[in-house]
Amino acid sequence: MWNLYDYFVRQYIDFSYYISDNYFYGDTSIESVTIPKGILAIGKSAFEGCTKLKSITVPESVTKIDERAFYNCPNLTFYGESGSYAEKYAKDNNIKFVITQPK
Repeated sequence: MWNLYDYFVRQYIDFSYYISDNYFYGDTSIESVTIPKGILAIGKSAFEGCTKLKSITVPESVTKIDERAFYNCPNLTFYGESGSYAEKYAKDNNIKFVITQPK
């Protein structure tokens, strides 16, 4: 599983609680992502074109997902808490959503 927190630490990247616009745009090597707690927003087209991305775990801290953030991710499933912004976003964008238990 691809863990963004581990990636950020290894790469010394500071997103200031935001995954930048177009950051992973077109990266076809990513299959699974866990967004770390504390990230507040996912930028425009951040994961657009990540065609192999199948699962993304979104913490309750994420309260904004910009347009096209997951455009052209055809087999994507969101994982997150019931009643979260991630659940609303997934439903509004016809993305499968699986409820996880809070940790």
